Amino acid sequence: MEWRGRRPQPAELGKWRVRRSAHRAGREGLSIDRVYLQSELSGELEGRKALEATRVRVVTAPGAGHNVMLDNLYAFVAAVAGTE
Repeated sequence: MEWRGRRPQPAELGKWRVRRSAHRAGREGLSIDRVYLQSELSGELEGRKALEATRVRVVTAPGAGHNVMLDNLYAFVAAVAGTE
């Protein structure tokens, strides 16, 4: 029997969105230092103001693409260490 991938059904996609939203809501209540690191080439972060309102530091790595750690290692390390 050969394995074949299948496309998710619309109802399954809806469940994923709910889980993702619930996951995000759960993280918003944490009292630890939190950072959202994004690449400059990703463009503007949707929901940035909402994240910052819940004390999440949003850091943009200049010149980085999809893989921030490889594209701009120094920005990645600074963001993780909290020294950016």
